[in-house]
Amino acid sequence: MRIRAVHTLLLILIVCTGSRPSNAFEDHPSPVCRSLFIDADALYKLVKGRRKEPREDQTHHEQLAALNGILLPGGLRCHGALRFLLYDVKIGEGFNLQKDVFYRAALVVHRLNQHTWQRCGGGRSCHEMWVLVLPPWCHVVHWRAPTDDRPRLPWGAFFDMQVMRSVVPVMEWDEYIETANDGMLEVDTLLWGQWKGFFPDASFDKDQNRLQMQDFTKCEGGGRSVNYRHHCADGESSCSHPHQVGYSGKCDIVNARDARCYLYAHGPTAEDVAETIVEEPAFSEASSILLKRADNLMVPFPPTLVETDLYDVLLFNRKWRDLGDAFIAANLPPGGYLAAHVRRGDFARYRAEFAPPLPDVARRLKALMATTNVTKTFVCTDATADERVELRQLMPAGSMVFFETDLGHPGYNAIVEQWIAARAHTFIGTGESVFTRAIQHDRGLLGKSVDASRGHFCRQHPTGAETCESSASRVPTQRSEFRRAYWD
Repeated sequence: MRIRAVHTLLLILIVCTGSRPSNAFEDHPSPVCRSLFIDADALYKLVKGRRKEPREDQTHHEQLAALNGILLPGGLRCHGALRFLLYDVKIGEGFNLQKDVFYRAALVVHRLNQHTWQRCGGGRSCHEMWVLVLPPWCHVVHWRAPTDDRPRLPWGAFFDMQVMRSVVPVMEWDEYIETANDGMLEVDTLLWGQWKGFFPDASFDKDQNRLQMQDFTKCEGGGRSVNYRHHCADGESSCSHPHQVGYSGKCDIVNARDARCYLYAHGPTAEDVAETIVEEPAFSEASSILLKRADNLMVPFPPTLVETDLYDVLLFNRKWRDLGDAFIAANLPPGGYLAAHVRRGDFARYRAEFAPPLPDVARRLKALMATTNVTKTFVCTDATADERVELRQLMPAGSMVFFETDLGHPGYNAIVEQWIAARAHTFIGTGESVFTRAIQHDRGLLGKSVDASRGHFCRQHPTGAETCESSASRVPTQRSEFRRAYWD
């Protein structure tokens, strides 16, 4: 690997983080670092002065955290070769759908590290770990602004990185570029997996699960959808990184040494991709692999995420949780409140079966307030200003509350609204909306009941008593330990 010694030490400190009890590493090795070690004193000497200077009254681990913006868990040390899996999704994918894809990519890394652990017999001599590099947030369709008008943001701007890193080894894109790759926008290999159903002429042998396509552009649309091109200069027979591809929407252009396209007999899963990386000789020496269009991977079954400790690693950043809690304390009754996601915009125009007229919405909300014995309703919505005024006028005076503070970025506002809705006594959403689905998921992790979380608006509510419900599977029935402080 092309990583200097000091960079290797810095990288290990970045990815090996978390806050599990110290005895958790004795009998059941961490899924992040297992039994890998690093000399923390040597690391401190190497990185001292690179970042914010620590205070003299801080402990040694606190000084390391001050230098690197992370927290080293008690007693956990790591060393070894690091390999990196990068990924992205199709351009413009929504925020909550990109969250869903994270779990698929994280599961690939989990399976790769699981293979490494099994290969060395679970002993103390493993010297390799896969790290998931998180794509920056750039062009997201619901943020309604050109890419250049919004700063690209790291995942830490939205999520609690300490929670994430306690389960899966992750690194922000800028951390990877600065620390692991000497500032170069390069990877060793591009990997793209597709289902053979998109390629009716592809021929598979009996029991064959994957088939390599020699031309990377054959994966889809001649490479246009991922902004791919072969960029060696004219007349040049070879160059070190001849493949070029767009990365994470419109964030960056990444160069690669090699590019591989595989077709799978069924929709590719995280296990399929991990198996390909492990078994195909082309990847044996690759220290960095960019998995293009990870949204092509099949959604993992919930029990798989529970079994691998991945089912709740995207807890919102404490800043936004605290802001939501402060809003609840100041504007909503302590005995509980109703929350609603009232989707308008394109749903009102094209998905009327899930977005009834506003008078019907008001009738349903008033009926729910009566049956749940609450006096206020918190509404998150993409409604226009005029629609909000109309909805307020249709409801009892003072009963409807919106979060109307501009936090400077639509992603921040969406997170705070989602958190407030997740903590409500009862929730009603918009059928087929990913935003509603995300709230329902969070409510289950907080311990809210399925019945109080799965309702959504019907096509019409002539009396307000009409009920429509989402699948119960949208609401997890296992509370998350990471959210224990918020359990009812």
